[in-house]
Amino acid sequence: MIGESNREQCKEIYLDNKDIFEKAKGSNVKHQAWEGGYLDHIIDIMNIAVRLYDKLNECRPLPFSLSDSLLVLYLHDLEKPWKYAGTEEQKLEVKSFTDYKDFIKSKINKYGFQLTD
Repeated sequence: MIGESNREQCKEIYLDNKDIFEKAKGSNVKHQAWEGGYLDHIIDIMNIAVRLYDKLNECRPLPFSLSDSLLVLYLHDLEKPWKYAGTEEQKLEVKSFTDYKDFIKSKINKYGFQLTD
């Protein structure tokens, strides 16, 4: 359901990193803190968006598409597989919020995601 301009990038980043995507916890202690919790979280929130988008759009026109919503949700915790499941060489060392942002930006650029303002 993600538009063509980003669908292949989503598949590619998942397939390139499938091992850590499937092992990663959603967090250390707060939510989805089990092996595979990261993917459970992403799948759950994307399913919620699919179920709610049309209903919310009926209430008032939303200034973004369902595809946009799904892409943002897919990317919003992108650092977590590297933070919680990467090998020692892959581990993401985070010292600040800027580190998270920079890491996510680097992955978005590496995989060629097309984002709009």
